[in-house]
Amino acid sequence: MPAHITLLYPFLDQDRFDPETLAELRNTFARQEPIELSFSATGRFPGVLYLEPQPAASLRSLTQALVTRWPDHLPYGGAHADVTPHLTVACADQRTLNEVAEALQPHLPLVATVDRACVYLFDGARWNPRYQLPLGEPKPELPISKPATGGFESWRTLPRHKVSSSVEEILEELRADRL
Repeated sequence: MPAHITLLYPFLDQDRFDPETLAELRNTFARQEPIELSFSATGRFPGVLYLEPQPAASLRSLTQALVTRWPDHLPYGGAHADVTPHLTVACADQRTLNEVAEALQPHLPLVATVDRACVYLFDGARWNPRYQLPLGEPKPELPISKPATGGFESWRTLPRHKVSSSVEEILEELRADRL
């Protein structure tokens, strides 16, 4: 699984995930505008390295909205009294986590806009990305115009900087340095 922020785990099994559930998730995420986050510090759980998102209130609100709708699915099965929003970067042994944390440190802070929620479903063997649900109400697309210099150039919308891409690139560099 790539670097990610978990909103609710465990959730519905793949065989119980139906079109009505998808519609309810779309509506839940449409009520939350995209979230600007900064990641300036790392944190640890046993065997896990994560980045701390700031501010975390919107992430907590999204998790609470999901739990309110699906009360039988408490975050982490109810194992923790307080859920700490976090961007999971690596799950590994202590030595590897130390190396990854050291490699990440010079790149902090990372700033990103969370503009979608990704639904991963477990098929019995692995987690598979199934849906990307946008945050906020859909916005109309703006028309593309010709550049002022004349002629026509190819224009495209570039995605905003994504934390998961940055973290994945840093981890890839770390892996390459080991080879």
